[in-house]
Amino acid sequence: MSYIFRLLVLVTLASISVAGSSYETELFVDSETGNKEYRLKLDGFHFGTLLADTEGRVIFRPHPDQDDVNGFGTSWFINPFLSGGDARMGSIDSVSASGTQVDILLTGAVEGAASASFGTWELKGEFQYDSAHERVTGFGLLTIKLNTMLSLAGADLNLERLSSNYLRNVPLQTGEVGDTGDMEKALLRYSSEAAPKEWLPPILPAHFPQELSYDLDIEVVGQNNVVDTLALGEPFQIQIARKPTLRLRFTSTDSQMIAGMVWDSSKGQDFSADNVGINHLITKESTTDMSFAFTYFFDSSVIQRVGRVRAAVQVILPLLLD
Repeated sequence: MSYIFRLLVLVTLASISVAGSSYETELFVDSETGNKEYRLKLDGFHFGTLLADTEGRVIFRPHPDQDDVNGFGTSWFINPFLSGGDARMGSIDSVSASGTQVDILLTGAVEGAASASFGTWELKGEFQYDSAHERVTGFGLLTIKLNTMLSLAGADLNLERLSSNYLRNVPLQTGEVGDTGDMEKALLRYSSEAAPKEWLPPILPAHFPQELSYDLDIEVVGQNNVVDTLALGEPFQIQIARKPTLRLRFTSTDSQMIAGMVWDSSKGQDFSADNVGINHLITKESTTDMSFAFTYFFDSSVIQRVGRVRAAVQVILPLLLD
């Protein structure tokens, strides 16, 4: 998450029109950092951003909300990496608008400790936008080829990182003190039929349930971010924003996963920090495999609007009555 605004230079525009609708991609380059940003659009609406920074982090930021320009929240850091490494060393090989979706091809190295490479990965998939239901969806295949076993590397394999922001006991624009941020909670499902298991960051700041599954669905539930940045000492007030829910499911026929969820409470009042990290991961004890294949299903949708309306009324009404 960043509140630093820089000049973005439009480089290319590709589009295709089919049956009355038009998918298009726009490539921008940050003139200061060199980061590349692909904006994905349907009929002119910007429903998501695929970003690659100069260190090779490849990030997808969904934006399903047609009424809230600030409706970006939880982000998908796509790069697989080993514990001790980071989600870097990747690249966007291609982004193209086709008849019914935007197709993507991403590749990279699997980073481990000391920024060493422990193998390669490829993600091939697609994104679509349902304008009637304000929903971003995606589907594809992630393949990973390691050059050593996880036990020999002494590390677990993270398939990705879902990065978000959870704020604890902060001043709110409602005049109260409470919790807010980009997410409310996370829900885990170990199959399509399973009842969800809830994770609340302040209750279990570091949570690694040891249930192994070939099918792991993680849903990061969005919320209305009503933090009062003026009361936190900033010279500006950010707007109340409706942050979307992000859901990512990986399935495999060969490799079992667990979930890892961490909230950095030391940054629990930092509205600009990605203080939550959530992963699908393969533990080093659970496999001797060096090649992995996963099907992924992505979904991001708008939360109910009533909360934001109520929050806005709570802020504005006292001003009208004053």
